Order: sequence, then structure tokens, then C-alpha cells
Amino acid sequence: MVNARLQELCDRADIFDCMYRYARGIDRMDRELLRSAYHDDAVDDHVGFAGPVDDFIDWPFAYHATQTRTPVLSDEPHGRDQAIRRTRRPTTFSSEPTPTPTNP
Repeated sequence: MVNARLQELCDRADIFDCMYRYARGIDRMDRELLRSAYHDDAVDDHVGFAGPVDDFIDWPFAYHATQTRTPVLSDEPHGRDQAIRRTRRPTTFSSEPTPTPTNP
């Protein structure tokens, strides 16, 4: 029973890590990181796209280039008693120029 529960927790952690690699890869437009969330012969089926993952990767990068990004948080173990926390503030990307703020 304990071994099965431990395996389930390990499996969940692996899935969680994969989801964060996907989200962080999209957020940072990091092709290598995003690709690492898929197995070698993966097929992605999103609304608006269905096909090999290597063809898919360009699709969200083009789409999200003008979208507001949400923060991605990850805690990565670093040694026995430390972890690295990674966060990112929401950032808006747009193809339109951003007005320069003026000080009163």
C-alpha cells in the first residue's frame, strides 16, 4: 500500500513538472523547454491545431506574441534543504507601440 501511494505521488510530481515545463516554455517562448514537455513522437491536438508537436510549437508562439502572459511559478529542489522559486510578473505583449508614461 505504501509503495503504491509513493509511486502515485512520484507520478503526480512528474506530471506536475511536465505541466510547468509546458507553461514556462510557452511563457518564455523557449522552444527547447516547451519541446521537453512532450515525448519524441507526440501529436498535439489544440483547438485550431492538430499535428506533430514540432509543427505545433510555432503556432502558440505566433499566437501568444500579442497576448497577456500569466505568471508561472515553479519550485525546483536545489540540494537537500534548498529550492529555487521562479516567478514572472504578468506582462502584456503587443505589436502596437506602447505609449511612454509621463511624470506629473
